[in-house]
This record gives sequence, C-alpha cells and structure tokens, in this order.
Amino acid sequence: LSTAQSAVETAETIGGEGLDDRMKDMLRRASRRLDQATRMVKDLADLTRGGELQEENLARVDMNDLVVRTVEGLEDLAARRGIKVETLLPDEPVIMTTSPGRVEGIAANVIGNAVRYCRDGKSVAVQLLDTGEVVHLIVEDEGIGIDPEDRERIFEEFYRTEAARKASDLGTGLGLAIVKKYVDELGGRIDLHSDPGSGSTFTIVLPRRSRAKLASAGGGRP
Repeated sequence: LSTAQSAVETAETIGGEGLDDRMKDMLRRASRRLDQATRMVKDLADLTRGGELQEENLARVDMNDLVVRTVEGLEDLAARRGIKVETLLPDEPVIMTTSPGRVEGIAANVIGNAVRYCRDGKSVAVQLLDTGEVVHLIVEDEGIGIDPEDRERIFEEFYRTEAARKASDLGTGLGLAIVKKYVDELGGRIDLHSDPGSGSTFTIVLPRRSRAKLASAGGGRP
C-alpha cells in the first residue's frame, strides 16, 4: 500500500500541470483510497494487537503533554475547515502509570473523530480532569451528533452511522472499536452524551494506575 501510494504521488508530481483535469481527479481519488486502506490496515493491527497488560509495559505518561501533541497533529485539518480546538488542562501535569500506546490510541481516535465530524466553523473542546484515583478525558464537539439507536453500535467494528457516512467517505469504522478495546483493557469506562445534529461529548474515565498482570516464579500473584 505504501509503495502504491508513493507511485501515485510521484505520478502527480511528474505530471504536474501537464495532467488534464480527469487524470488529476483520478489520481487524487486513488491517493485518498490508498490512504484510507493504509489507515484501515493500521487500525486492524491496533484492534488485533492484544495480550494482557504486563507490569514491564506500563510507564509514566504526562497526559497534558499527550493531549497537546494530539491536538497539534490535527491543527491543519481543523484550520482548513475553520474549526477552533480549545484545550482545558490542569495547571499541574497529570501523570498516569499506564500503557502509553493505548492512551495515545484513545486520545488520537476520540479527538480526531471530534474534529473530523465537527461542522465547519464550529468548535471542539478537549478537557482533562484529575480527580485523584481516576483521570477524565472529556472531548466535546459541535458536530453531527449520534442518534440514540446508534449509540451502542458505534463501538462495533466497521460500524458507521448514516450521518457519519454522509459527512465523510474515508472513515474505517474501527476508531471507536479500538477506543472501546483499549479503555476496557485499562480498566476504564466511556460515557457518551449526544444530541443529533448538535454535537457529542465523549468522557473517557481511566484509572491513574492501570492494573497489570504480575508474573512470578510461583505462577503469578494478585
């Protein structure tokens, strides 16, 4: 897929302004579909990558820094559509002992969806709340919203609502399934509030320290 994507991009570069409009459109569509296929492969890898949390795989994660980096990665997309992304972070660093890959995947998918499905010119708010034993990641958007009958199914693999399909044809339907998987593995929960046509608020509640499987010579201990 990466080789094919590179070939298409090279063809666009070599052809330049000499390409007629039909060929430019074909190459653009091919590039978008290859990008979608690549994202789907990566998402499937995330979804099928498993195993119990191991103590040696846990690390200290600065959630303030993680949120800032995630939002920065979406700045171009937000700017192109006139979307304002506001971050509300505690003054002190929010440090968790958890799986870095899992919390990064959660933040990337939830915040990315909020920007992707927000209405042009509207806003997204990303907030961290530190309540001691648990940390809340709250992502609120002024987007397309989710109908009541879809609210359980959106966490199923490959499921996309009709509104999401109309808003974008590039989604894989795997992002929220990955979020659900990671949140469950970390011992957290997801709360969702949504008004169709007005927006959604996802609240991810995670323990400050994730529970890992502790191995020992005696076959493990609680």
